[in-house]
Amino acid sequence: MRYLTFARCLLFTVLCIVSTKSKGRRPSVSKIMPVLELMEPEGAMYDPSPEDIDEGTLKNLLGNFFDSQVMSSEQPSAFTLSPNGTVKLNLKKTRSGQFVPQGPLPKHIKRMHLQFVKMAEGKRIHLKMGNKMRRRFRDLLWLQSYCPLLQKWKDLGPRFWPRFFLENSCAARQSCSFPRGMVCKPHKSVNKVLLRWHCQNWDQKKNCNWLKVQYPLVTECQCGC
Repeated sequence: MRYLTFARCLLFTVLCIVSTKSKGRRPSVSKIMPVLELMEPEGAMYDPSPEDIDEGTLKNLLGNFFDSQVMSSEQPSAFTLSPNGTVKLNLKKTRSGQFVPQGPLPKHIKRMHLQFVKMAEGKRIHLKMGNKMRRRFRDLLWLQSYCPLLQKWKDLGPRFWPRFFLENSCAARQSCSFPRGMVCKPHKSVNKVLLRWHCQNWDQKKNCNWLKVQYPLVTECQCGC
């Protein structure tokens, strides 16, 4: 099974470009303009001014791409209350009272006959158990291989709007397999759309625009090699 490799770097795929200083008007949609790489200088002098950050205008510009679940123009309380992030657990309780992940039982666990367990050194340990015990053992393996998300608010800086973004990563675990050896890795992700401040002429701060860019968000982690 192939696992998606999550690149934490920003995917600067520009959807559209807007002008904020053309003929004294506020931001307006312009032509679609792809950008492969954005070279930007450091320093607060190159950041957008308060006049360029009109929340109502920028929210209208972002339109349906604005997702209040993972975006915020103001610092969320969790940014300071939970600086290390929070683990998102999607678990359900079985009839036997055991907690297992939400969703159907993974096929590779469902297909297990559980007649024996092969250890790392090659030794086989035969298992003698009834159907009820096998079902509970499968649930235990399922829970052991479960990879929850770690959610943490990140300050992207003044050149992004919204400035605060709820990033997901795989919660740290020593191993997610039995026997040990496999670890949790990003498996699925989606691209969210944010606004990015960019000037075509940084030296003179001319032709500065808010660009729509894609930002990756991990949505699922999976146990893998």
